[in-house]
Amino acid sequence: MSDSGTSPAEPRKIPFWRTIFQSFRFVFINLHRVVTIGWLPFIIIAVGSYVAIANMVGYATFSATITIPVQILSWLAYAVFAVCWHRFVILGEQRIGAAGLLTWRNVIFFGYFAVLVALPVFAMTRSNQYIIFATQQNSPTMWVLIAYVLSFVAVIVYFILFRFYLLFPATAIDRPLKLGEAWRRMRGNTWRLIGATFLVAIIFTAPLIPPNIHLGELMTEAATAKAQGISFEASLPAYVIVMPVLYFLMTGVLITVLSNTYLHIMGASQHEAADAS
Repeated sequence: MSDSGTSPAEPRKIPFWRTIFQSFRFVFINLHRVVTIGWLPFIIIAVGSYVAIANMVGYATFSATITIPVQILSWLAYAVFAVCWHRFVILGEQRIGAAGLLTWRNVIFFGYFAVLVALPVFAMTRSNQYIIFATQQNSPTMWVLIAYVLSFVAVIVYFILFRFYLLFPATAIDRPLKLGEAWRRMRGNTWRLIGATFLVAIIFTAPLIPPNIHLGELMTEAATAKAQGISFEASLPAYVIVMPVLYFLMTGVLITVLSNTYLHIMGASQHEAADAS
């Protein structure tokens, strides 16, 4: 069935550097498509970024009834953009409309996204935040150790879940895979995908080191709420515009890496029918 006669027992290794280069190239020569496909998800994500960061530094106080729905809405926005971008990369589909948002495909995709990406990342983030807080507050050593263990477990689980990541592009183009098949197909490529993901993340997050350092200072400095607010306002463009833009472009490249991984592992013949439609 595959164009090279490769079976799941004989994994097709993705070309690491070529996949990364092609993914960057594809995104940046299609920036206009990033805008037309992703403008609404980007606005939602930017609002979510503002709510989360403003809450952390004490610039504004939002209750859980606001922060939790906004966080979930941001995850939904990422998922919708990911489905549309996978279909654009793999199928060349450019018909993105409101009618395509409320589909069973998107519901399934968001379920995978919540379990395989959002919740593990949330667990790692919360564990690291508690480690910082517990260390600063001189909490009992046992609780700090427990936080370190939980953080380590979350990282391990996150890496293991990469083995199922072919579920994302397969679901997006309406050619779903079973869990076992997704696991088998990724054999021999999991660490390549992890390496590509982290390299892309490093490239995009390096420019964000200064604003992130400043954000950490805002969270830990012993100053009045008003002083923190003034300091935060001065950096508002970096937190609400620059950071979401870079993260959104990074998301586009990462989705493209995963799409190219799917194409390489599954072979062109695996999606010809969907492409033709």
